[in-house]
Amino acid sequence: MACTGVGFASVLAMDNQPSRPGDANRSVYDFMKTNLSLLLAVAVALGCTGTQDDAVVVSAGADFDTAIETLATSSDLADVNASLGILYGGGVPAIEALREHLSDDRVIPAVHTTRLANGTATVGDQAFWTIQEMIEPFLFKSYSGNYSVLTREGAEQWLDSHRGMTIVGLQIEATSTALTHAKRDLEMTGSPEARMAIEICRERLTELRRSR
Repeated sequence: MACTGVGFASVLAMDNQPSRPGDANRSVYDFMKTNLSLLLAVAVALGCTGTQDDAVVVSAGADFDTAIETLATSSDLADVNASLGILYGGGVPAIEALREHLSDDRVIPAVHTTRLANGTATVGDQAFWTIQEMIEPFLFKSYSGNYSVLTREGAEQWLDSHRGMTIVGLQIEATSTALTHAKRDLEMTGSPEARMAIEICRERLTELRRSR
């Protein structure tokens, strides 16, 4: 089952909360691992991994173009969050609609973006972030971003090369590739971040394959 708009918005809101004061005294590894594991567990519990046939919770007549236009122009946070929920729950059809706006250079209110931006953010930026969060909902984070598969410049080419896959298929492909990158990094550098990323990717792959 794909995640509902409200459910995924709740996960996103949790993930954007500031760190608790006591977290500064914990090891970086434990802190990152605990937060990532919690986020993954909540996402799975809400059904955010999707299904093989790309069933979605949003209505069959969901208007992704209208949702994207709301992201581009609205100053109402509730409307923006509702539109994000429609897109996050829309699977591959929503991704295809978002792709059409990757070059959209209209500036959106920075306060309504799903990531902190230095300076202004465009509709194209938010379209990419939304696609990436649907496919790699944890890999873009600073603590494992080195292994993120999707990039702003290469997103369309990556999606083209995996055309025809379901949302879960895309998630599995991206996580598998990130796992390969992390393993290579561990072999070359012994990086503790790579070791952590390997563990997280393996856990995510297990959950994704179990959901199919």
